[in-house]
Amino acid sequence: MKAFVITLKDNEYSNKVADRCIESAAKFGLVVEKFYGVDREDAKQFMYDEGLEWTWANNDTEIMMCEKTGLRMHPYGSTDIRAKIGCSMSHYSLWKKCVELDEAILILEHDSVFLQALPEVEFNGICMINDPNGATRKGSQWSNQMKARGTEGVHPKTWITNENERHIPDGLAGNSAYLINPWAAQELINKFHEIGVWPNDATMCQQLFPYLEEYYPFITKPIQGKSTTLT
Repeated sequence: MKAFVITLKDNEYSNKVADRCIESAAKFGLVVEKFYGVDREDAKQFMYDEGLEWTWANNDTEIMMCEKTGLRMHPYGSTDIRAKIGCSMSHYSLWKKCVELDEAILILEHDSVFLQALPEVEFNGICMINDPNGATRKGSQWSNQMKARGTEGVHPKTWITNENERHIPDGLAGNSAYLINPWAAQELINKFHEIGVWPNDATMCQQLFPYLEEYYPFITKPIQGKSTTLT
């Protein structure tokens, strides 16, 4: 399986941790290729060139409901919106690559570190392979739930929102590391064109893609030094 780590070409930190990801994968015999993502300076123009627009939370200014999906959108506060758009466009570019290759691929964010070899994984459309701890809100709780379940292999994604919070997008843990099949990649591309561009981990949520899955034991974990989406 081809594996790609999203890297910001002119960002020293991004290249450093991407190299760490590649080296950790190599210890287990997996070749990971750098994929140069979309940086914040180019993000909006890249998005417009794809015929897309940012529709999240009224340009990140207010809490609001999406009329098309019924999901709640909220501002990210200290986050540089250009960087969020760049992150979404970087994942979008790899979804397009997955469709072009017409084969399943592994998409990694640069702060991913491998804990074990990547086994042959039989999954449906999209499968998270990282430890949620440190990757998202309630990540520690999510991680502990997966450990407590203990069963090896692929499982339906754990709901992190409770039944009263199902209007909040319930996505993968930071989209840190996931396997994706071409048909699912095309569905994600179509969703951006249908509802507009959102933070990629809000778009890739159980409410919109109920076939999301997760793998245990964890194959990767995120080790963050600093965020490249903050101002």
